[in-house]
Amino acid sequence: MKALAEGGFQVGALSKLYYDGGVDLEELHGEPAVSKTQELLKQDQVTIYEAAIQFEDFLVRVDILKKNGERIDLIEVKAKSHDFEKDSFFSKIKREESSPKRGSVLSSAWEPYLVDVAFQTFVTRKAYPKFQINPYLCLVDKRVTYPHSGLHQCFLIKKENDRPKVVVRPDIDQKLLSPKILSAVSVAKEVEFLIKEEVFSTPEPEDLSAYSYFLASLLKADTPGPVYASETCKGCEFRIPNSLEKKGLKSGFKQCWSEAGFLTDENKDLPTVLDLWDNRRAKKHLEEDVVFLKDLTQDALGENKEALSGLSRVERQWLQVLKTKTNDKEPYFDFDYLERFLGEVTFPLHFIDFETTRVAIPFHKNQTPYEQIAYQFSHHLMHENGRIEHKTQFIHTTPGQFPNFEFARALMNALNKDGGTIFRYSHHENTTLNDIARQLGEFRPDGFPEIIEFIESITKSGKDGEEGSRKGNRSMIDLCEVVKKSFYHPSMKGSNSIKVVTPTILSDSKFLQQKYSKNIYGIGGEISSLNFLPKAWVVFDSLGIAQDPYKTLPPVEIDDGYRLTDIEMINEGGGASVAWARMQFTEMSEAERKAIADGLLRYCELDTLSMVWLFEYLRNAFQTNGAKR
Repeated sequence: MKALAEGGFQVGALSKLYYDGGVDLEELHGEPAVSKTQELLKQDQVTIYEAAIQFEDFLVRVDILKKNGERIDLIEVKAKSHDFEKDSFFSKIKREESSPKRGSVLSSAWEPYLVDVAFQTFVTRKAYPKFQINPYLCLVDKRVTYPHSGLHQCFLIKKENDRPKVVVRPDIDQKLLSPKILSAVSVAKEVEFLIKEEVFSTPEPEDLSAYSYFLASLLKADTPGPVYASETCKGCEFRIPNSLEKKGLKSGFKQCWSEAGFLTDENKDLPTVLDLWDNRRAKKHLEEDVVFLKDLTQDALGENKEALSGLSRVERQWLQVLKTKTNDKEPYFDFDYLERFLGEVTFPLHFIDFETTRVAIPFHKNQTPYEQIAYQFSHHLMHENGRIEHKTQFIHTTPGQFPNFEFARALMNALNKDGGTIFRYSHHENTTLNDIARQLGEFRPDGFPEIIEFIESITKSGKDGEEGSRKGNRSMIDLCEVVKKSFYHPSMKGSNSIKVVTPTILSDSKFLQQKYSKNIYGIGGEISSLNFLPKAWVVFDSLGIAQDPYKTLPPVEIDDGYRLTDIEMINEGGGASVAWARMQFTEMSEAERKAIADGLLRYCELDTLSMVWLFEYLRNAFQTNGAKR
């Protein structure tokens, strides 16, 4: 969210350069901002940034307001990309005639943005009824191939009063502003749909005006609104773990579901159908008043399409349900699958992980917005005799340089010394390498054929067996798929993320605990590292539970011990992207730059070490218990 927000700040700053000459009211708030806007709108022609418009209990801030005579254009700027030739704001799916919201429906991906600008249009029309109000969305244009380098570095993120702020370089070269990577598109039709149709959910369907007054009445009365509990609550930002509730925090999710009648004091801590892995039937389950995992039947999961090997999707779901019903805390292994899997690997084993980012404003010339940028990888090696080493790593920190081709060559040099099996976790590394191969074909069509050949040898495209699909002769093996097919632990609940799997296996495995509770891992240690001093990775808390290693990563500090205020920890992918991007467009000392780079290297190394732990865990489980099956 932080990365998206900062990208949005930069896009907003760029949009002001495209609508040059405006009056910026960003620093004004409340009545001064409203009064200043009213004063400016007395001019026949004016452009205002962050215009403040109030009508009764409604207040809006407009990103860019452009007045020309009797016409006012409201331009809402978003960092979302849009194909202006293909994308539509309306969904292809129509609501059923029996639905209270029958007929046309807006695309779910675009509805929040359109509601935003529709509300601005509604309030502005009420406040200034004599003017013609025209709504626009200003979006990132996916069609544009940007021919320059350096635009992204013109927007620096700084902190003022503990809040991020974009500072535009005063000496920006005007040629960098053409062609425009942002374009405004009229959303008049969509806004009229929202204003006139009854598409908002209150106790009865309402149009925008009625819904706005309804929300204002709730605010004035300080009264909670009605609860609409549904399968969409899976992504609720107010769901918190039970462990945090025990520390005194409150779960907004449980409050809503209790009001909706789904939860009671007796059952509020039980896992629900929203916790079921890959549950595509949650809506149906709730409609049938099946709220908890323990109440699900096998038939309720749908048809079981058996996998060619290992667990099928439904079998894995039923495994989770069964362990919930019986309160079984033991792990499950499909040893037949593991036997085949372990028998097919070729030593030495390579474990790789990438850190990448996509930004709206291209870092480099001849690229489109949100182009793939690969700036870091980590690489662990496991030999047949069991020896493990953190073999190689790559990080690119120089601002303004495109790292992908140097990244790919370094990876090729690291992996092409033998024919050992290469492991990734999930699809990200495969997608990234295919993107780099495409970029090589587009940006350097006559260069680096050996890199393209290497990429094609370790990746695949399309689904196996489909026309046009490709699979390299040394295609990477996805350890996440191995987990899905062969392993489940109740502590993982509905997640297969490496950030969930890692603390689970360290807490479960006596083998890993005995090995990694010693200071054997680190620079100069029995297991070599490129970034860590010798340390024990398995550390138990007061309850005897192994600590999550990602939470034990050291903070980002500079040499004098000062901890950076806004990038204190790098222990997940989003934080890594923010940290690296900061090095691209933030003025910082060399000490800060080195501290962030060191934090990135440690985090990425832990990702590949976690993959090593997972392989060791699965192999040890098979060797210890496989014969007993």
